[in-house]
Amino acid sequence: MKPLKRSFLVLCISFFIINGVLNTAIFLPNFETKEFLNKNLETLKSSQSSVSFKKISQYFDGGDAWYIDVSGSFAYVMEDYGLEIINISNLSQPEEVSHFNLYGLDIFIYDSFAYIPNDDGLSILNVSNPHEPTFVAHCDWSGSYAHGVYVLGSYAYVADYYNGIFIIDISDPFHPSCIGKYDDGGSVFDIQVLGSFAYVADADHGLEIFNVSNPSNPIKIGQFNDGGGVVDIYISGLYAYLIDVYEGLEIIDISNPFAPKKVGVYRDERYLHKVCVVDHYAYLADAEEGLLIINISDPSTPVKIGEFYDGGHALDLKVIDANAYIADCNDGLEIINVSNPSLPIEIGQYKNSGFAHDVYTLGSYAYVADGEDGLEIIDISNPFAPTEIAQYRDGGCAKEIDVIGTFAYIADGDDGFEIYNISNPASPLKIGHYNDGGNTDKMFILDSYAFILDERDGLEILNISDPFSPTKIGQLDKAFIEGAYDIVVLDSIAYITKKFDGIWIINVTNPYAPVKIGHMYPGLVLRGISVSGLYTYIADFYSGLKILDMSNLSAPSLIGEYYEHYLRIHDVVILDQYAYMASSYNGFYVVDISNSSSPYKAGQYNSSGIQSVFPTDSYIYVAQGSSGFNILLRNSIKLSNPNQYETLNVNESMSISWSSTGQITYVDIMLYKNGEFMQKIASKILNNEFYSWYISSDLYSSKKYQIKIVDSDANNVYDVSNFFEIYNPNKPSPVLRSEGTIGYEYYLLVIIGIIFIYSILFYKKKTKLKITS
Repeated sequence: MKPLKRSFLVLCISFFIINGVLNTAIFLPNFETKEFLNKNLETLKSSQSSVSFKKISQYFDGGDAWYIDVSGSFAYVMEDYGLEIINISNLSQPEEVSHFNLYGLDIFIYDSFAYIPNDDGLSILNVSNPHEPTFVAHCDWSGSYAHGVYVLGSYAYVADYYNGIFIIDISDPFHPSCIGKYDDGGSVFDIQVLGSFAYVADADHGLEIFNVSNPSNPIKIGQFNDGGGVVDIYISGLYAYLIDVYEGLEIIDISNPFAPKKVGVYRDERYLHKVCVVDHYAYLADAEEGLLIINISDPSTPVKIGEFYDGGHALDLKVIDANAYIADCNDGLEIINVSNPSLPIEIGQYKNSGFAHDVYTLGSYAYVADGEDGLEIIDISNPFAPTEIAQYRDGGCAKEIDVIGTFAYIADGDDGFEIYNISNPASPLKIGHYNDGGNTDKMFILDSYAFILDERDGLEILNISDPFSPTKIGQLDKAFIEGAYDIVVLDSIAYITKKFDGIWIINVTNPYAPVKIGHMYPGLVLRGISVSGLYTYIADFYSGLKILDMSNLSAPSLIGEYYEHYLRIHDVVILDQYAYMASSYNGFYVVDISNSSSPYKAGQYNSSGIQSVFPTDSYIYVAQGSSGFNILLRNSIKLSNPNQYETLNVNESMSISWSSTGQITYVDIMLYKNGEFMQKIASKILNNEFYSWYISSDLYSSKKYQIKIVDSDANNVYDVSNFFEIYNPNKPSPVLRSEGTIGYEYYLLVIIGIIFIYSILFYKKKTKLKITS
């Protein structure tokens, strides 16, 4: 073999031997590999059974069965031609015993009466003799389009689609009367009542929970809405089971009715219509797949274990004892034996008819600029049940609001600039008005001046020292600020963002003669702006958040930015270490700006239509366009220890402490090393803001450890500590490049290099000897 080839062969063999030895010696895994875990996962999945059912019997007379209820030995089916009453005492041979010609969109049997909602309200039939049902009474209201009904005690609770919920007094079924109503503009499909609470399936607003202890005044106390379309609901124990046309079966924890939380979902993007829950199983009526049975013994991981499908379209069902009764659009009434289930899981809102553009809170009140509905004042002393106490509408279009002391200032579109006395929030009084024919969209109040942006006249400066008579004293020509979107004033400097021309800096030391002194980012589509300390935070519509150091106004510098493609940000508000960025497309983003040069996303609330946010320590108040005014809990966690570099020894205890806001019941605590998960220190412990952790001797020495604490019910609410060191004299840190030391690859390359140089020298020596000889 020639010397060069021999050298190359030695080089390759050396590489593989050294690489193998180093990997084996240093990088033996301390826990199961991903491949091992995936294999176990596949084994777990394969252990689930999924088989079919056996149909007991069927009754079909040519009509399309839509809705069903079962009581005693009879099934009550709403179909195209009215109500059919079917004797099911012999399950193998169901038999129709009567028919009543009445159209309905649901049916509920209670105490010998059938309650049937329809386009005309609520109809009541006497079915004490199933062979001869008789009409009893009818309760109607304007524009009725009732979809669902639930009866409990002396009241019938009706889900009336466009009109919200109605509560009907049926203590005398022959003379029903409507005594209560609640309408927040949604699309209500179904309702169920348990104790003093009514649970509503509202397609547009998700799950809504009402306190109905006073039936004449239902009060919304809780809401869960993730942007889906909820059309059916079933309450069992501490959980609400929702049919969402986009998500499938959603399981909601309602143990705290003021703050329902999603704990599990069975995704099915087909045509689910109804859900019924018995024991540990959810039975679903699927228009395309028939009957589905879902094991919900663990609400966080619902699993399909069985199904029955014979080509029909299951639209409604009831499960009683060991049998499922299905209203099948094509096949009529079907009865399925399910004795073996393996054979066949916002806290407050106020919505009006306007379009909420902006919100400001002060004390126990929220002040909303609600478009054509003007100024609305909402009592938020109980944030779970906000209540409008006053409204002032004067024909303008309220777009922005600010509140200082006992005055509210409003940018009112075509109606200009308005000042209200709100010393009595229940009776606001307009006392001042300025309108020169322009269109006022934005404003900023500072001391005795109002800086307003007018589409026609540009920047106008008003003297408002006399609130009864605001007077224009200065103006910057429209040519300079055409397309202006937002304004903020600090230390005699006005910062104005323009939709297509960046940010303009205006000196307003002399409010009678404002002067442009700077211009940045020409061509960018900038929207909202906020100033805090020496930094200016700008909402770039397409690119996200930009942070500017304005300590030198003649040369402001970009020091940090948070970028995400197509954010569509149009407003930004700063609170503590966070920037809240409103997006009408994607809800709002929460960006941690504690390190201005490296901001990062700390959370997101995904809901369309958001125009403005107003964060406080515990709540976030949201103006959400046509969805009105919403209140969100501000859940957050902040680690206080460990919070700086420190050295700890194994076999000692470490104190972990944190603070939190909002409603966080349980937390998980985890250990990371160099950004990689190592172990779960504590799982779902009470959020008492302190935990003592014993450091095991199994851990290697490292300076790159971190603690992460996370809300057990919302993994996007968390905080991570700075790096700290754990010292273990018996387990020195492995030689890893990521640990800040020279990795084995370095030594490998050195050895390979030596071998390679030796081979070249050896080859030259041999060649020289041949030439000499």
